[in-house]
Amino acid sequence: LVGLGLFNALRLGGRLDALRLALKLIMSGLTALFCALSIRDIILYKSGKGSSMALKLPDALRARIGRSIREGVRSTAFFAGLFATGALVALLELACTGQVYFPAIAIMVQTDLSWLGLGSLFLYNLAFITPLLAVLALALFGVSQDSVRAYFIRHIVLSKALVAALFACLAVALWIF
Repeated sequence: LVGLGLFNALRLGGRLDALRLALKLIMSGLTALFCALSIRDIILYKSGKGSSMALKLPDALRARIGRSIREGVRSTAFFAGLFATGALVALLELACTGQVYFPAIAIMVQTDLSWLGLGSLFLYNLAFITPLLAVLALALFGVSQDSVRAYFIRHIVLSKALVAALFACLAVALWIF
C-alpha cells in the first residue's frame, strides 16, 4: 500500500518536467550513494568492523520491531494483532527496504503505460516477499534460526556486492527510462 500510494503520488507529480528531472537527480544521487555505502560496508566487514556498517537496520528500530511482534502475538484479537503488527513492521522496515524500494518506484513512475508501472511494482513486491516466504518454509521444516543466520553471515559479502550492483543499475536505469 505504501508503494502504491507513492507510485500514484509520483505519477501525478512526474508529469511536470522540472519535478521529473529533480526526481531523477535525487534518486540517482541516492542510489549512487547507497552503492558506495554498500562497497564501504564490504570493506568494513572484511576488516573486522562489521558493526560499523552503514546500510543496516538501526538497533533501536530492530528492537522496536521485535517488541511490536511480541506484543502483536499476545494480542487478544490475534488476527487483528497479526495484521497490525505486520503493518507496523512493514512501515518500520522502510528505513531499510526503502533504499531499493523508492528508486525502483521512481523508475516505474517514468514508464508511460500504467500497467507496466503497476506490473513492475507487483513484481518488485513479489521478489521482496519470496525470500521471506523461503525463510518461513525453512522454519516450518525445522531449520533453526541460528542456521539461517549463520548462512546469511557467511554470505554477507556476496549479498552486499549484489546490493551494490543493484544500486548501480538503479542509478543508471533512472536515466534510461
